[in-house]
Amino acid sequence: MTEKGIVININKKYIEIEIKSDITFCDKCKLCKQNTKTKILKVLNPGGIKLGELVEIEIPEYKIIFSQFLLYGFPIIMLIFGFLFPDILKLNFKNEIISFSIGIIFFTISLLIVKYFYKNLKVLNIKVKKI
Repeated sequence: MTEKGIVININKKYIEIEIKSDITFCDKCKLCKQNTKTKILKVLNPGGIKLGELVEIEIPEYKIIFSQFLLYGFPIIMLIFGFLFPDILKLNFKNEIISFSIGIIFFTISLLIVKYFYKNLKVLNIKVKKI
């Protein structure tokens, strides 16, 4: 996916790019901080880019698909795995509340994992070029 945007903030390590897009696929990505009209994407600073410049951003499609799986699929899989965990280990829990509690614990752990990895996913492998 390729988008155009304007550099709105620069520091040593990162730049923030404001993207104005009418593409519906862009709204589903969730890699940006989203407002109602504009999106702000934080990427690694490739150097040589100045404040206010028009840039082109290229985000690989596998990254978009992986980010959607990480946000939505992984926690649900961990929740289901947590429900089934006592049965897999052949623990004789007769009470469904215990299985439910273990499922919620796995779900919470998965959300913490997503939070950690999603921060790093936002800034990797996004190519930025001056126009």
